Amino acid sequence: MKIIQTNLPDITKENLNQSKINLADSIVHSIYPLFDEFYESKIEERNQLEESLKDKVEKVIECKNELQEIMDDMTNKKKIKKLLNRFSTLVSSGLVYDNNIKKELVVAIKIIDKLPNEKIDQYLNKTMSIISKRFARR
Repeated sequence: MKIIQTNLPDITKENLNQSKINLADSIVHSIYPLFDEFYESKIEERNQLEESLKDKVEKVIECKNELQEIMDDMTNKKKIKKLLNRFSTLVSSGLVYDNNIKKELVVAIKIIDKLPNEKIDQYLNKTMSIISKRFARR
């Protein structure tokens, strides 16, 4: 049998726990540079991934906001279309006989794109009540 001399401390029975700690420290100290390089490369890769993730999250948020604006605009356009159809029904059925209503319809049609959603909803409810009252009488 060949005996190889190493720098590892000998283990004595007197102080076994301390000997184990010293042996573990010396093993870790000898292989630490290998792990250190690997660890640094993984940390750098993780940082790059985190930055990439932040960029992608920001892009997703921007796209979400753009889509939300488009959806709001589309909803508003649908309401405007529905309101114009109801105005058409009012005019074609002869329900617009009062000059005040005619003036109000003309003003509403002129500024319909600038009206807030609440006002459009109010007009929709008002026109629906006028139409339902008129056709309920027949």
